[in-house]
Amino acid sequence: MEHITLLYDPAQEHVVQDQIIPVFGDQISQVQPFQHNEVSRLPISHACCVVTYLNDEQLSEVVPAALREKWTLGFLPHPDMKEARQGYGISGDLLEAIVDIRQRDKGINADLLICNDKPVFNTVVIGNSLSLMSANVSRNPILSRMDKVKTIFRHPELLKPRPFTITTGNKPPIKTAALGIISVLHGKSSLVSRILLKDSFINDGRLHVLILAPRSIMELVRFSVSSAFGQNGSQRMPSFIGHIKTRSVVISSEIPMDFSQDNKLMSSREIELHVSADKLTIIPGRYLVVDNKKSER
Repeated sequence: MEHITLLYDPAQEHVVQDQIIPVFGDQISQVQPFQHNEVSRLPISHACCVVTYLNDEQLSEVVPAALREKWTLGFLPHPDMKEARQGYGISGDLLEAIVDIRQRDKGINADLLICNDKPVFNTVVIGNSLSLMSANVSRNPILSRMDKVKTIFRHPELLKPRPFTITTGNKPPIKTAALGIISVLHGKSSLVSRILLKDSFINDGRLHVLILAPRSIMELVRFSVSSAFGQNGSQRMPSFIGHIKTRSVVISSEIPMDFSQDNKLMSSREIELHVSADKLTIIPGRYLVVDNKKSER
């Protein structure tokens, strides 16, 4: 990549000056500090390459501007860019991430998951109990799962199903009872989606909804433990997990649903998820699997 604009978190000025700019060298043509609520006013050219060193919250402001201005986005692993790093397969090593950007001639066209009009970098999780299924892959997956198994046994009330209404496209609404629901854009987003969604990509135009409805605590625990030890890699989707692959879905409930979007807690009676009609052009990280037939910009 040539003629890069570097958009960075002002709180990380020392890292930018000492570790990022010297490595990129002449490839950087412009350096811009991020300003809250001022992204649209930044003097960044249309359709240019913007490399970010930002946290997840700052990136959520940048992405809408990138869609509008047709920027190609590259991502460097800011200490607080945990969700976008996982969602876009970015190396946690700063030098490796820089090399990945420098070696690319062009970006790829990627889908963007939108939840209630806000971009999603990683996952949307509805229901407390589903956190057992969406163990954090940024830490040891076995330890993460064991902690969550302990939580379930200490608080069995978390396993009480609740009613949901799920509507996809023009199809009739589906009324179901479930412990929780998880939505991801592709199979690399979370530990459970890595296990269950083998043939999904960030540029296939679909989102995934996984609906959790186990018949017992042990059924859930067995799957969670075996998946943490890699024993489910060749198995089919468990019978207690429903799977919907679609362009858009609305999940609603008569009482407010507690949910997390990229680990940010929220509540709503209706959650609307869809794949953006506009493609986000990105430089993929080394750990992101793409559909090469659809990847080139």
